Amino acid sequence: MSEKHTTDLSAKHFSRYGEFLVSFELSKYGWNVYNPMYDEYIDLVIHKHICTVCGKNWNLTPALVCKNCGKDFSKSQKNKIKTGVCQDCNKVQAGNKVKCESCGSSKVVRRPTCDVCKGEIEMIKHKCECNSTNYETKFRTIQVKSSRVEDGKNSYATDMKPKDLIEDGFHFYI
Repeated sequence: MSEKHTTDLSAKHFSRYGEFLVSFELSKYGWNVYNPMYDEYIDLVIHKHICTVCGKNWNLTPALVCKNCGKDFSKSQKNKIKTGVCQDCNKVQAGNKVKCESCGSSKVVRRPTCDVCKGEIEMIKHKCECNSTNYETKFRTIQVKSSRVEDGKNSYATDMKPKDLIEDGFHFYI
């Protein structure tokens, strides 16, 4: 199989290649990147959450932590959370069962429970490193223009049109 080069791409595919490269770079800096359904002079819609005090990226996903033992279920431990507790016999059981497996009671309460100490699991909102609890969401739209100047075939430069330049403080041209 021969080695592929950007000169082998059609203009349409090269344009998408440029959008992907920009998407990857933006995601490195904490931006969530989306492609609009229709390409109407906006190639990417991006957003991120940042601390209003120091400007650092904000983690919006709450932590899942046991109130008793402090076990963190946030990353990969969610499948170990028990969800049902019988009001009559205090048996903790997994799944969405409406009857207790032990005593047959229908007084099963849905409560996320730790698999280690049977304590209740709570959601804890994140704080920034600067101890702030305030964040803001930033949205931007991006128009990407890819160009290539290479020896041989398919060489071209940027072909801007007036409709490509949207006048808005949240729209950027790359």
